[in-house]
Amino acid sequence: MNNPFDVVPENTEEPNLAPVEVINDFHGINEFLSNFFAREFTALIEFKNESGDLEVIEDTFNDVEHAFQAWKTLDRDVQKVIRDAGTAGKAKRLGRKAKLRPDWEDIKVDVMFKLVQAKFQQHPDLKMRLLATGDAVLVEGNTWNDVVWGVNQNGVGENHLGKILMRIRDEIRAVEGDFKTVFSKFLDSQGLGFVLGHMEFNEDNHG
Repeated sequence: MNNPFDVVPENTEEPNLAPVEVINDFHGINEFLSNFFAREFTALIEFKNESGDLEVIEDTFNDVEHAFQAWKTLDRDVQKVIRDAGTAGKAKRLGRKAKLRPDWEDIKVDVMFKLVQAKFQQHPDLKMRLLATGDAVLVEGNTWNDVVWGVNQNGVGENHLGKILMRIRDEIRAVEGDFKTVFSKFLDSQGLGFVLGHMEFNEDNHG
């Protein structure tokens, strides 16, 4: 029987207290994470045709914000106005005025995921930049009190956009590999595979 007064040996292993990196500002070098980041891409969009039936077509948008706001309505004419808005901010304001499709609250997170996914899949450079964030926690910190897609200045918010970005990052890794692997494939596709070898040589000899 163990003596309850025996001294418990101390744990000599130091706990891992390495801070978790957090990216909570989608501006500057991290602006590519923002839905306002201007990079044209194509995406499917759903609308009601003249017969009142749902129809799906592929359209081109300047950024994710334009596409997301256009998805809010089933009126094709309104979608085009939102799509052609001069800035992402204008598209957002138009989307707030549009008549919402009845199932919007049920599908909006899935719509956002598919649009953000399309953006990164269609632009290899953005895909590599996303992978280059490593294991950082991605949080859309904001001053406009968006507690659905991001986190406000009081630390309150569901951060759905950040979660979507991290999910897409994980899926890219699972399918295509880590940053180095994807970067290597990109260089090979451009006929620049020798560059990575040169970089590795320098790291080994001058690190």
